[in-house]
Amino acid sequence: MAFGFTSSLPEEGKSTTLVNTAVAFAQMDRRVILIDGDLRKPRLYKIFDNTNRIGLSNYLAGKSSIDEIIHPTKITTLDLIPCGLHPPNPAELLESRRFIDLIRLLKEDYDFVLVDSPPILAVVDASVVSTRMDGVVVVIRANKTTKKSLLYAVETLRKAKAPILGVVLNEVPFSHNGYYSPDYHGYLKGYYSSSKH
Repeated sequence: MAFGFTSSLPEEGKSTTLVNTAVAFAQMDRRVILIDGDLRKPRLYKIFDNTNRIGLSNYLAGKSSIDEIIHPTKITTLDLIPCGLHPPNPAELLESRRFIDLIRLLKEDYDFVLVDSPPILAVVDASVVSTRMDGVVVVIRANKTTKKSLLYAVETLRKAKAPILGVVLNEVPFSHNGYYSPDYHGYLKGYYSSSKH
């Protein structure tokens, strides 16, 4: 299965959520590969202290093979495809047949293919990536993501006909009375009541 992780805007915790999810799957003895699909502002190679010289952009441009772009990590069942060199045409590369074929081939060898996508409201790349996935997770950050930007992000994904799996609420302040503070019960209620099902 291939899943994309996005957010409405930058710095909402999508890359961290993606990595934590990948590590959790790997610790369950699942074969997992991470793809840094943010060809404009990649982060995964830094998180895993890896090289970014050869990666996704090199493959999509036809300059590298699949074997050349897959990098092992310190976790046995978790591999990484970094962004690679910054291309001048990210959206065009992600729309290419090579990206579709890459996801298909990786799904044959891995239990989970997890793609770190750009923020949905920042660039068109995220909409392109989302249509290639089996499901998309939208990450929102407490005290940062606004209801307006979240609804706009979800609507953008729906227009692209992306298969939305759900929303992850990140960095939620805990209260003594339950998992969420009263503010976030209201926040979530407002989101769900405003969404079309």
